[in-house]
Amino acid sequence: MKIIGFLHNDFSIKNNLKLRRIKLSICSVLLIFSFTIIGYKTFSLASIAKVNKNQISSKKNQQSLFSKLNRGNIYDRNGGLLATTIDVNSLNINPQEILNKNETIKKLNKIFPELKEESLWRKLNTKKRHVNLLREISPKQYVLLLEEGIEGIKIEAKDKRIYPNNNLVSHILGGTDIDGKGIAGIEKSFNEKLLNGEDITISIHNGIQYITEKIMSEQIKKFDAEGGGRNSNEC
Repeated sequence: MKIIGFLHNDFSIKNNLKLRRIKLSICSVLLIFSFTIIGYKTFSLASIAKVNKNQISSKKNQQSLFSKLNRGNIYDRNGGLLATTIDVNSLNINPQEILNKNETIKKLNKIFPELKEESLWRKLNTKKRHVNLLREISPKQYVLLLEEGIEGIKIEAKDKRIYPNNNLVSHILGGTDIDGKGIAGIEKSFNEKLLNGEDITISIHNGIQYITEKIMSEQIKKFDAEGGGRNSNEC
C-alpha cells in the first residue's frame, strides 16, 4: 500500500509539474503575442503621425510656393493708409488664335474706344502669341469682353500700387515701377521689406500733412497772383 501511495504521489507531482509548464508556456505565448500587438500598434501610430506630419509640411510648402505675397502697405503714425496694392485685370491677346481680325478689331474698338485701329492692326499682325493691349481694364469692360466672346483674349490678374490720398506726401512716399519695385522715396528705401509683405509705418500725420500742404498751395497761388498783378501794373 505504501508503494502504491508513493507511486500515486509521484505521479501527481509529475502531473502538476507538467501542468505548470503548460500554463507557463501558455502565459509566455500570450505575453509575446500581447507585446507583438502593442509593438505593431505603436509602430502603426508612429507611421501615421509621420505621414500626417509630412502631409502637413508638404501642404505648407505648397502654400508657400503658390501663394504670392502682396507688397506691404504704408501707414501714417495714426494707422491711416497711405499706400497699398490691389489686384487689377490686364487685357492680352494671342494673335495666332484670331480667325477674323477685322471682326476682332471692331469688337475691341466698341469696348475700348481708346485703342486705335492702326495700333490694333499692328499688334494683331505679329507672330507673337502674347500681346498686351491694356495694362488695366474695369470690371464692366471685363464683363463686356465675356459677352462678346472675342477670340484669343487672355485676361491676367496684375498688381497695382495705389495711393488713396492721391498726391498727399507723394514726395515722401515715392513710387514703384510697372513691376512693383520701389524706385523713389519710402517705396525705394524700404523696398525689400515691402516686397516681403511687411507693412511700414512712418511718423507723418496724414491730417496735419494735408492741412500744411493745402496752406502752402494757397500761399503759392496767392503769391503768383500778386506777382502777376504787379507785373501787369509795371507794364
